[in-house]
Amino acid sequence: MSLQKYSQRIRETMRGTNSIQPEMVMDSALRDAKRLKERPDLWPVLDIGCGEAYHVQTNIEHGIPTIGVDLDDGQLYLAQKRALKELGRYLPLVRGDARQLPIQNDSFGSVTSYGMLMMIPWVIEEIERKSIYQDKDTVREVARQILSEMKRVIRPSGEIKIVTMSDKYAGERKYFKPIPAELKELGISEGLMPLSVDYHRRDERFIEALFKK
Repeated sequence: MSLQKYSQRIRETMRGTNSIQPEMVMDSALRDAKRLKERPDLWPVLDIGCGEAYHVQTNIEHGIPTIGVDLDDGQLYLAQKRALKELGRYLPLVRGDARQLPIQNDSFGSVTSYGMLMMIPWVIEEIERKSIYQDKDTVREVARQILSEMKRVIRPSGEIKIVTMSDKYAGERKYFKPIPAELKELGISEGLMPLSVDYHRRDERFIEALFKK
């Protein structure tokens, strides 16, 4: 399946659920931008799996230097189209695989990832034509690779924030839906210090995890 068709299918899939409402995305982006605004020690920010780059754009609008990375050309195109219309310029976005980021070591003060880990089974199945949804060990191994890359690109004492779908989501879609303890273990296995890992305080269909390098 081509990336273009994959991008279209992902958007159709997400529209077919009530998992992530635009209001929730924008609320999350604004809250996190306000927090990061007061923490220049966590700059610059790398948003991995940025999708249509709402968090990237919101950070930049608040004066926070941020770069977004995503594998999906289609979503990056939509992000740039919106940014050009709303900001009059393009966003600093890069196409890249979260398992092997095109980023130098110790380059960022913090890494964020919103709803990206849950897409692991989709990416492997649709891009690499491997059906791994039932192979939970493989899914976890990919998650470990991504966490390892996150750790690699942040500076010492940098922070990683992950928001991903939890096991409490009732849908039957092919998502990676860990419990907080599992996500915490994955971070520890890669040498990260968990600061807080729990169900999202506003919506338990999601986990919000904060790690420190």
